[in-house]
Amino acid sequence: MHDRHSGGTWAADYCEGILLSGLHVIRGEFEPNTWAAFEGVYLGDGDPAEVGRRPGLSRNAVYIARSRVLARLREVLRGIIDDEAIQ
Repeated sequence: MHDRHSGGTWAADYCEGILLSGLHVIRGEFEPNTWAAFEGVYLGDGDPAEVGRRPGLSRNAVYIARSRVLARLREVLRGIIDDEAIQ
């Protein structure tokens, strides 16, 4: 049963769990700077130019990093969702 005080819905919590599982699976596949750029922009909602300054990446490199990680994440999530649908 969902705790109504947690601030979310069961479906939102479930989706977040799947997302976190997918992120955990792929994290080791990327260089630290690529992952930091992805986290800063996608998970942290930061400005790409600012996020890129810390690891020394251009704004464009940050967008490329985000795109590469998201593409891989989509592949992994398709597999997770397909596996869950079969069970």
